[in-house]
Amino acid sequence: MSTSDILESLIEKDNGYLITSKAVESGVSKPSVSKYVREHDMEKVAHGIYILDNVWPDELFVLQQRNKNIIYSGETALYLHGLIDREYSHICFTVPTGYNATHIKKKKQKKFIMQTQRFLIWGPVKSRQAAVIWLKYMTRKDVFVI
Repeated sequence: MSTSDILESLIEKDNGYLITSKAVESGVSKPSVSKYVREHDMEKVAHGIYILDNVWPDELFVLQQRNKNIIYSGETALYLHGLIDREYSHICFTVPTGYNATHIKKKKQKKFIMQTQRFLIWGPVKSRQAAVIWLKYMTRKDVFVI
């Protein structure tokens, strides 16, 4: 399989996004990724994340790729699960206690609501995000706007 084939399969898998770290994990060198990006006129949306020109940028996907420890919560999670009929007004997410989120706090153009708590949940939970949604609306505390 050639370098171009590997990169094209990664782009197809990630719906038009090329993520440098995933390409390197697949055995493609960074100079090869850079050459492919230049040849295909891809747009840089974040450090190590490129997008095809015919794909709309998805800020939630990019934020999740750059910050693997975040879990979308609140109205953002409700929107992603199709449980509300309007788009979120702020990006709400939860991070583990002690997570260094200064790089997210420095983004002045976006409003984020971040919750930093640990919860112990007993009983069956379908997903981690569903648990966070439930906790956010049941506790209504320790949420601050960045």
